[in-house]
Amino acid sequence: MQLEDLATYVEAVDAGSLAGAARALGVPKSTVSRRLARLEADLGEELVVRHARLFQLTDVGRGLYERTAGAVRDLRRAAQEVHDAHDDLAGELRLSMPQDLGIAEPMVRFLTGFRADHPQIELEVDLSDRRVDLVAERFDFAFRIHLGPLPSTDALQLIRLDTLGGGLFASPAYLARRGTPSHPDQLADHDTVASWSSRGPMPLRMTQAGTGAHLELRFQAPLRSSSLTFPPTAAALGAGIAYVPFFAAAARVARGELVPVLPGWEVGAATLSLVWPTSRLPHPRRRAFLAACRAGLDLRAVPAAD
Repeated sequence: MQLEDLATYVEAVDAGSLAGAARALGVPKSTVSRRLARLEADLGEELVVRHARLFQLTDVGRGLYERTAGAVRDLRRAAQEVHDAHDDLAGELRLSMPQDLGIAEPMVRFLTGFRADHPQIELEVDLSDRRVDLVAERFDFAFRIHLGPLPSTDALQLIRLDTLGGGLFASPAYLARRGTPSHPDQLADHDTVASWSSRGPMPLRMTQAGTGAHLELRFQAPLRSSSLTFPPTAAALGAGIAYVPFFAAAARVARGELVPVLPGWEVGAATLSLVWPTSRLPHPRRRAFLAACRAGLDLRAVPAAD
């Protein structure tokens, strides 16, 4: 049995067809078919039932895939990384991050700035709120926002990049119409917008800068969404006072669309971490991205309005 034939078989199962495997491997479909036939001949077993539009594994084929796919992917990655280790600052980096973080202007500015500094590096950014499997899905890095510590695992390395606080913001027009609260207790008299899907009262934990005083308010947000980017947009349109993470508010504050409300109070805090597979060999483009994240990624600052 040749490793190349087994690797081609795994690629065909992953792609769901011989044509898909041919595209992924950059070889003619006939080459994939020939390798698969050779593998079946070497094993003396049929692995795939092939009809005009059907690619279905036999029981033997499914068992072979389940036992060998992980090892084949590991070998493929190891070979690619040995090759990559000798590359200059060129090639692809695959990143994963929550959608709300990925579309925030500070993050987009950071990523486009990194590309400008390293034009030979390609960035593929997957925006997904699910917890991706970095190893199985072949990601180089993932940004994760979390309140408590992330689960420890030998398969991943982690660095903490930033503390993501947030505050209360509203449009100048709304505050001119309804007045500006001077204490958190007055928020109950205002329309509020929240990234909160529950119908019950929203808990709002606030910390006063300087004194460190804490308080928790519970109020009903009549306009709410599970998205972090909905509240600042709604608030900028005059819908009310919104809790917004600083990274999601920064661009609108800079444009004068939002202004801080109760600026002496900070609302909540989360941690932004960068994780990557321990199995990934270091090479120039990964080291460059890691260094850039450590040195130049700051999502906390809220630019002052002109």
